[in-house]
Amino acid sequence: MSDGDSFYQKVRRETARLLGYEGTDNLPADQATRLDLATALRLGLDDMQARLLRGESVDVSKMLAATQELSRLLPTPAPAPRRDGTSARERLRAIVLAAIEADRANGEVPRGQSAAAPSRRVTG
Repeated sequence: MSDGDSFYQKVRRETARLLGYEGTDNLPADQATRLDLATALRLGLDDMQARLLRGESVDVSKMLAATQELSRLLPTPAPAPRRDGTSARERLRAIVLAAIEADRANGEVPRGQSAAAPSRRVTG
């Protein structure tokens, strides 16, 4: 096996992992086709990026089209969980409650009253 073949196989295995496939052998036809297309797009993008790094020009519209097609083929990654396990909403709530308590401690908001502006009823 030549270096080019081993490089292709390496990229193909990495792409299979990105697609969530267990391996590259014995795939159903639809998965094998998807894998081959994604691998070709990755190799094409790598080539365009290498040309850019060498200072050569590339067709930006082709690069953009390849990037969009590759991102369409690859599954959307799940958002990484926060290290502390809290969501953005929980962190925001904690910040707001801390600010309200600080205002109360400074006497700006009396105890038992909400820091929010009082709601007004519309009567008819």
